[in-house]
Amino acid sequence: MHLTLSTLGTLQASTTDAQGTTRQLSRGKPVAMLAYLACIPGHKASREHLASLLWGDVDSEAARQNLRQTIWYLKKRLGDGLLDVTGEMIGLAVTAACDRADFVLAAQHADFAAAVQRYTGPFVPDFAAPGASEFEQWCELERRRLTVTFLRCADALARQFLSEGKFRDAQELARRARDVDPMDQATWRLLLETMVAGSDGLGAASEAEHFEAFLEREEQEPDAASIAALRTARRFPSLPRTAATGPSASIAAELVGRETEFSHVLSAWEQARSGTSRVLVITAAAGLGKSRLLRDLQARLRASRSRCLLVRANPGDRHLSGGFVAEVASQIAALPGAAAVSTGSAGVLITLAPALASLYASAAPDRSEGEESVRRRALALVDLSRMP
Repeated sequence: MHLTLSTLGTLQASTTDAQGTTRQLSRGKPVAMLAYLACIPGHKASREHLASLLWGDVDSEAARQNLRQTIWYLKKRLGDGLLDVTGEMIGLAVTAACDRADFVLAAQHADFAAAVQRYTGPFVPDFAAPGASEFEQWCELERRRLTVTFLRCADALARQFLSEGKFRDAQELARRARDVDPMDQATWRLLLETMVAGSDGLGAASEAEHFEAFLEREEQEPDAASIAALRTARRFPSLPRTAATGPSASIAAELVGRETEFSHVLSAWEQARSGTSRVLVITAAAGLGKSRLLRDLQARLRASRSRCLLVRANPGDRHLSGGFVAEVASQIAALPGAAAVSTGSAGVLITLAPALASLYASAAPDRSEGEESVRRRALALVDLSRMP
């Protein structure tokens, strides 16, 4: 005999005998007892414990009588070889195929895709029966534990999708996680991060409003991480105009065919952030998506609240001395904290990019020339990059 138990999103048991005959039983205390036995270590429990678990509203003798009737009912409905009844102990006589066990095993092996796929709903949802309060409490504890496990797996898989440039998949999974447990602020933060990473500025702003309304309705205060995520979502309506490719650039299409390259570039960024200096050169023929790849990388880094600038060198400016460096300096200077550079660095930056005079009004332009000018510009850029 083969026993199959469905406990995620439903409560159902079915058996298949050697002749291929299938019998099913849904909900109720008989199936609840099978689910309990399938989930506990050893898959067996005492009569006294099962009677108290499911019939706590009657005296001991009546509870035992109800248990005996349940055992008879299960044998009649699902077949004789199902239970092992030995004295005071009752257990499963067959190995049960249980969706809960499959989900837990996938999570334990860090197979996040399989775990997310196998989590089809809360554990034994909406079960309520007279006298079964102890069983209901056990279900609630198990339900919460499995929900937390699912959220952990969903978070890991969504971040994996982001690292591969699969923004739409990441957003769909983040939205599912939010819907599973909206009371967990981390699920809202994950959704906002995927929206920003996918350059969906309108979606990020909309979800930020929904998040704030939810917090107000539930009388919750946003934690520090949520405040930061909301701030990022609000200030990221779209990609900068210099990086956009048209009026709809804030709603980016899925990155297709460049997932491996995206992952490699993101990995290089992580190495650089950990202290390993990296210079990455991306080469390809025109029209193969180099700019798109870098725009998606910028959005991904901004979503994780990293500071990232995308500066384009225009071929028409190649004869202008320091033109590209001036653009780099101007973009860094637009970040918070950039006004705190030394007076000497401020003077060099004004000479490099005159538009910065309004930011460094008290500094005098640097008058150095030749190699000394180049050295001072390099030192000023280093000083500026350390400020924000």
